[in-house]
Amino acid sequence: MATATGNPTKVQRNRDASTRSKSSAADSKRRLLVEPDINGPRVRLGVLWFLLAMAAVTSGRVWIALLCSGVSAVAGYQLTRLWNSQRKAPKRSKGSAKNAPDPGNGLVLATVISGTLPLLAGYSTGATGLGFIVAPFLVIAMHTVRGGNFSAAVPTLIGSLLPPIGAVSIVLAVRFNLWAGLFLVVAVSLYDAGSFLHGAESSSRWEGPAAGIIGVMAATFTMAVFHPNPLTPVSAAISGVIIAITCPLGQMLASRFLPRPDAKARGLRRLDAYLVAGPLFYVAVVIMMG
Repeated sequence: MATATGNPTKVQRNRDASTRSKSSAADSKRRLLVEPDINGPRVRLGVLWFLLAMAAVTSGRVWIALLCSGVSAVAGYQLTRLWNSQRKAPKRSKGSAKNAPDPGNGLVLATVISGTLPLLAGYSTGATGLGFIVAPFLVIAMHTVRGGNFSAAVPTLIGSLLPPIGAVSIVLAVRFNLWAGLFLVVAVSLYDAGSFLHGAESSSRWEGPAAGIIGVMAATFTMAVFHPNPLTPVSAAISGVIIAITCPLGQMLASRFLPRPDAKARGLRRLDAYLVAGPLFYVAVVIMMG
């Protein structure tokens, strides 16, 4: 019960705290969404990436594996460098200078691993899975041998494993079926185009993803109508819905693993929409069409 002086009750204070908490959570989700910027070469790079991806997909698994390997390696390098720049350089004594962990070695290792995993995907699904299992142990072992600890290995782990998730899923989809891979690349590219171009002119960060989802549904409708073998209307519709729902989640996941959501990581942003959509799409088409 409120006092005569008008002080808020405990219940009212709890309600205010709950409202602030919900508002803070909503603001956090909005910050994780990509804020498009059409200045500079970003639009041209996006168009170039789409053209290269389409050419590589239609050329077969070897070419798409090479393209995804290059993009993933760049993303792994940039991501590891961003995280290393946030870490304070450790103080080195004369006796420990030789064995102290060198961030440069982490950059090289992250670049090599993130570039190798998509190449493995072009060869064997089993080899790719083994690569994802072995890579973390290799990274931790390298940092441990050089006198580091687990926290020092985290930037390299993030750079080594996050970008290949999206890149590998593209290669696996193309290996499974050309039309499935083409569907994935076209749908995600339309999402990226809608999210980027419409979001750049919008006052709300949610309008960009909404426009991107419309683009995905357009690609889904086309595939469901023509359903090239082995796609069926039902499998195309289900796969398209999966892509539409999960593309924004991939962007949020990428932002979560950046030092700041607005950090410059162009390589990762080429793959972010695939991070969740790609693996789920691949699993779905294998189950429905395998």
